[in-house]
Amino acid sequence: MHLQLRKDFEDDKQNAVTHALTQAQRDVDSARRQTEDRCKEELAEELKKVVQKHKTEISATKKKQWVS
Repeated sequence: MHLQLRKDFEDDKQNAVTHALTQAQRDVDSARRQTEDRCKEELAEELKKVVQKHKTEISATKKKQWVS
């Protein structure tokens, strides 16, 4: 009887640990995906700004060449 209770307890404990680890991994994966998505969005916005700045500088340079 005592051995069966001990085995049941160990099985329950192992199941709880497995469940907790699985949930923690899901949480980490979710946080990673959210961070990656946010970084991609920020990078895309920064790229748009750099491209626009480059176009503006090219345009200004062309205007200076035509005026000269």
